[in-house]
Amino acid sequence: MKMDIQDKIEEIESKDELSGVYLLYAFLELAVKITGRGDISDDYTKDIEFDLGSMNINVNEYYCQLTLGSEEGEYEINENDEIIEDLIDEVKKRLIE
Repeated sequence: MKMDIQDKIEEIESKDELSGVYLLYAFLELAVKITGRGDISDDYTKDIEFDLGSMNINVNEYYCQLTLGSEEGEYEINENDEIIEDLIDEVKKRLIE
């Protein structure tokens, strides 16, 4: 199973059109399917809500929005923010584990 996940991660990363929020969305979508945790809305926006430790991640692929929630509050993340890359790396690491 581990190799299948690694193959899927590589397949997602090979898609040139995926970057930033869209790449994070693809990895979170995979995480929801594999773990059964999180939630993908069934409306046209297909929001994904996923808990990652003490942080709640909400990604809206349709509007290209990323919101992080924690005990301190809720923060909308800019597409150019490098935290997106950190989140992508963390989700990939946890998928492989």
